[in-house]
Amino acid sequence: MIPSFCNQSITRIRPSTKNVRGTTINDWTNATKLIISPVSVQPSASSIDINGRILGVTDSYIVYCNADADVKVGDRILFESNVFTVDEDIRTWHSPTGAITHSQFTMIRYEG
Repeated sequence: MIPSFCNQSITRIRPSTKNVRGTTINDWTNATKLIISPVSVQPSASSIDINGRILGVTDSYIVYCNADADVKVGDRILFESNVFTVDEDIRTWHSPTGAITHSQFTMIRYEG
């Protein structure tokens, strides 16, 4: 469980799947949403590609949540009116007593 000062929430968006020509693909038109709370969302990194003008921006955040949060690689996360993508495996941090065992993942937003 994460500490009580972690009082933010995120919305996880997960696609259903469909079979197209023998291949299973994500179907974002039939996605399900789940509010995950409590979490703590912290800025991680930001980069900008410039070549005489802005070509692209990348923003990433680290999210700390309870160990049983239903999040996996490829999910999209809605946070502060921006849509991010979970781009890495979820990591679980185990505390010796289990009282503050929690999970962590990075979400990234690309623009441009």
